Amino acid sequence: MRTCVKIDLFTIDWNIRYIIRNIQTYTVNFWNQYFSYTRESSRIYLLAAILNNKNMTQYFSESMSNRTDEELIKIVTIDRNNYQTEAVEAAEKELKTRNIDITKIESVKQDIEEKEIKDKEFESSIVSSWTRLIHTVVDFFGFLIIALILSQILQLFYNPSDKLTIRLLGYALLLVSFFLYFVFMEYKFQKTIGKFLTKTRVVMVDGRRPALNEIFIRTACRLIPFDYISFIFTKDGFHDKFSNSTVIKE
Repeated sequence: MRTCVKIDLFTIDWNIRYIIRNIQTYTVNFWNQYFSYTRESSRIYLLAAILNNKNMTQYFSESMSNRTDEELIKIVTIDRNNYQTEAVEAAEKELKTRNIDITKIESVKQDIEEKEIKDKEFESSIVSSWTRLIHTVVDFFGFLIIALILSQILQLFYNPSDKLTIRLLGYALLLVSFFLYFVFMEYKFQKTIGKFLTKTRVVMVDGRRPALNEIFIRTACRLIPFDYISFIFTKDGFHDKFSNSTVIKE
């Protein structure tokens, strides 16, 4: 019995040593492979970062070469904080390549700043949606008055009896009155009766007085469905956006 016990203890001890030795071997192999993988990954990441930086530098250089002098100057001065460092450096390098001197840079910078100030002033002068609502109501009655006057004049020369002709003439009269009112008033005075009351006027988005064809397009765009409520969602309605015009305070 004692011999059997000794053998069993020996066997158990040998098994434990074998397991521990295997665990140690596995652990060493695992960490060797881990560090090897980590070193390889670091090399790959480093290489990717170098290539990416090179590609980004090349991309910015090519992008800046297609910019105008004014755009480059704006990037390196006014909008400097809005661009990545690499982009600004590429813009500065491109300016040096074009031999743009500091005098021109300062001059262009001043012109850009003045233009931005004017653009902000222009934007702030665009009338509100409530003002546009007043225009809509007043001008609706304005062109209806024109339609009534024209209908009275037409009856002096022509007075049809069938309902279809009367209906078609009514639609035609409303359409003619609509264009006559808006085209005449906005081309002649840059304003309708509603705009006279609110002291506002029609201009193009660049601030100039609209031409006759531009007013005609603006008036035609008023016929777009839901145009008269489009100004509720934005300052400019459909007929403003599609004709590149707007209404500003005087």
